[in-house]
Amino acid sequence: ARSVLATTEKPTKAPQACDIADSCAGARDASTLRAQLEPYSTPQLTRRLEVTFGASLPAGARGDRERVFAALLAAYAATGVGDGLGAREVVYAAGAPVSDAAADALLDALRRTAWTSTRERPRVDADHYLTLQRPRTKYYDADGNYNAAGQKAQKNAAKLARHRAVWDLAVAALAEVDAAYAETFTSLAVTHGFRGSPHIDTENLAAFYGCSLGDYSAGGGMIAVEYDASTVCWVDTRRKFGRVDGRFPHWVTDYSGERYSLIYYRTEGDADPLPDVPVDGAYRLEGAA
Repeated sequence: ARSVLATTEKPTKAPQACDIADSCAGARDASTLRAQLEPYSTPQLTRRLEVTFGASLPAGARGDRERVFAALLAAYAATGVGDGLGAREVVYAAGAPVSDAAADALLDALRRTAWTSTRERPRVDADHYLTLQRPRTKYYDADGNYNAAGQKAQKNAAKLARHRAVWDLAVAALAEVDAAYAETFTSLAVTHGFRGSPHIDTENLAAFYGCSLGDYSAGGGMIAVEYDASTVCWVDTRRKFGRVDGRFPHWVTDYSGERYSLIYYRTEGDADPLPDVPVDGAYRLEGAA
């Protein structure tokens, strides 16, 4: 039976991962509780300790990230969760399938991608990473030329032109699942070999869609997202589109083999309210506790 879960707290916008830790997201061991919580700011961690666990900080510890973490991890350990102990409960969500024709055409285009030697997001762990931006008419004048504010947009347009096949196929694939979002997302992250990297998408204004393709290990390479303080949701995006709010900590579960991913997200316009849960339709596996 499927049971929808509830969360007790909402994350707020946190600093970039490398501003709040000694290491970047890509250097974190996503299997550890500490790494999964690392994207949160120190005040957010303090709130979890005090509100969720009903515990108090030691005297003089407020604002001291390491002492806050020590107290929070001790609170988790008291419930049997933590490194060397049990993991947080895992629930699941199934993405919406894309047609074989669309998935196969997109995978073929991804395999033909001419990647640059420089990853655009070096703080995460990925073999290749590039972002493509939807052209914006506000950067053009009446004659169709870029205005002064559009110099960066001109570079983005040139990059989009180089990867137009991937873009067009990616948009067409998403349109099978959510035609409205396919017309309104502003950015597409295209990755190869993305691993682990617990982080929060601080610039996102709404939930994203994620899809993964390739010949990688069964049961692996899912998008994991913190569902609530005691629960993690694994979202199956293999040849499927999963809708996940990246304003909650999330990462990729372990896998081996060839994995490409596409993340469609929005960074312009009004922000959607932060939801109670990052994924709709979460369920426990049959027979799970």
